Amino acid sequence: MQNKLTGHIWELGGGTHLTKLVEVPINPDTLQHLTIAIVIDLSSPDKLWVTLEGLIKTTKERVDHIIKQLNKRDPNFSKTLKKATRHRLGLDKDNIESAEINAFPIPLVIIGSKYDLFQDMDFEEKKLIIGAMRCLAHCNGATLLFTSSKIDSTSKALRHVMNVAAFDGKLNKTSTIEDNKPMYIPAGTDNIDGIGTPPKSLTSIRGNNKTFLESWRSVFCNHFQQVQNDNEHEVGGGENPIHEKQFAEAKVDEARMQKDRVLEAYRRQEHQRWTSRIN
Repeated sequence: MQNKLTGHIWELGGGTHLTKLVEVPINPDTLQHLTIAIVIDLSSPDKLWVTLEGLIKTTKERVDHIIKQLNKRDPNFSKTLKKATRHRLGLDKDNIESAEINAFPIPLVIIGSKYDLFQDMDFEEKKLIIGAMRCLAHCNGATLLFTSSKIDSTSKALRHVMNVAAFDGKLNKTSTIEDNKPMYIPAGTDNIDGIGTPPKSLTSIRGNNKTFLESWRSVFCNHFQQVQNDNEHEVGGGENPIHEKQFAEAKVDEARMQKDRVLEAYRRQEHQRWTSRIN
């Protein structure tokens, strides 16, 4: 009789609005078997960079916090994890791109969704979006793939990556990098020369900042002025519309408050549980 394998998937929707809840699935017991997948809407480039960079930053802060906790159990844990990450990405001392890569401590997958809408965009703008996504994925040591729920062929790469994440399979290292096909670039297989510099035809900025990542950020965000999602007021500052009187609905507001209390209580309970186990 074959042993059954079980994979657990936690989904956190709503952009960056509920990022505090990453504390629940990212904990000392899950970290060494965890893969983070971030889904970004390719058809909304005006939210792409700020959302993706923000989610990577918030998630990495939580992962780094757990690594510090695990170092209390094993002082060599951080060093061992970093060595495993560099090996997974093919980074060694002689790799000239090592300085440009701030590798995510655990496997990271960046998924560009709504590829069907992306296909109909301006060619030059698509090149800019592809380059920006490749840059962010490469500089964070992530796997990158584009998908669409309306294009069956894109589901194959997604299923493969999810199977690798859930059941510790071997990642297919053969990339698909063509203008007229959805991207599939496994972690550690892209390079700065292949990504290139941002298209100069779209902006007067020449990308002369200190790093490769900063160059792409400047050009991309200059062409696509970044805005916060409507449901992310708490992250970007400003007021949350759920508290505005003109939107008040007694029954809905009461149910929302109850759900918020349940979520906050659960988050605190999980935090106390993992903290007590570490200490």
